[in-house]
Amino acid sequence: MATTAELSENFHQGFDGIKATLYLASMDAKSNTASGMQACLRQEGIGSRSSGKERDETGLDYFLARYYSGSLGRFLSPDEFKGGPDDALTGRDITPPGPLPYANIGNPQSLNKYGYVLNNPLRFIDPDGHSEEDERKKKAAEEAKKKKEEQKRAAELDRKSKVVFGETSGLVPQKAQDAAKNASPWNSKSYDPKSAAELKNARTNIADIYERNKTVHSDSPSNNKIEKQVYQDCRDAAAGSMDQNMAGRYFFIRQDGVGNQQPSEKAGYGQGDPITSYGPFRNVGGGDVPRGDATYIDIYEK
Repeated sequence: MATTAELSENFHQGFDGIKATLYLASMDAKSNTASGMQACLRQEGIGSRSSGKERDETGLDYFLARYYSGSLGRFLSPDEFKGGPDDALTGRDITPPGPLPYANIGNPQSLNKYGYVLNNPLRFIDPDGHSEEDERKKKAAEEAKKKKEEQKRAAELDRKSKVVFGETSGLVPQKAQDAAKNASPWNSKSYDPKSAAELKNARTNIADIYERNKTVHSDSPSNNKIEKQVYQDCRDAAAGSMDQNMAGRYFFIRQDGVGNQQPSEKAGYGQGDPITSYGPFRNVGGGDVPRGDATYIDIYEK
């Protein structure tokens, strides 16, 4: 494929001239089986399978900053990016990095202004026509970032779960109408489904409030089987708050008709009407709230 002379003669014509020359060259390459297959694929408008960039009808890949020829294995124009931030008043580079801002003096391949990914496309990619990226390092960095985010999310869920457990571990749903009178308060099969769903929503709301109000009680379960199950229920409810925003900045747990029915004035909140009330539930665990079957969780905005 004798195109070197044509490229030299047409270089002053810019991308259009170069692309036209390469297009004719690719048509001549049909005599070679492999090259002929590549030319046919280009004519059908199929994108590049190696660079991942858009390939047009001339067989060139568009890399934003310049065009790349897969048949030549190089860019068709030099990397003339000068880099550096510009002064807002003069428009000049504040700190010009030099003639080869992407070059690595320790790697001679990076000094070639026409080179593609340091002549190592199996390892590197070029996102914009200016510099190579190590695909393996990029993937490893993305995986490390994802793992860090997952660890952060898990730690946040742990904190929320302990808050919900510390505040509501003594609460259970109302009994179902057909439940046995002597059914254990910890027997989930005896719970009214609607009351159980409402208690879960209330716990989710408390976990969400914790993001804005850290003055809450936190606790962890012991090795007791019942406590572990209650903690798991609290954790399931807290998980629902991880990806949603719910109303309220404060909550108050009360036994209807017994004890305090709203926060004290010293608390500095909850002196108006609650924006939401969950319940009634059964308080079988005691604590600051009197035991009873009419326990409510009130949500306040201020």
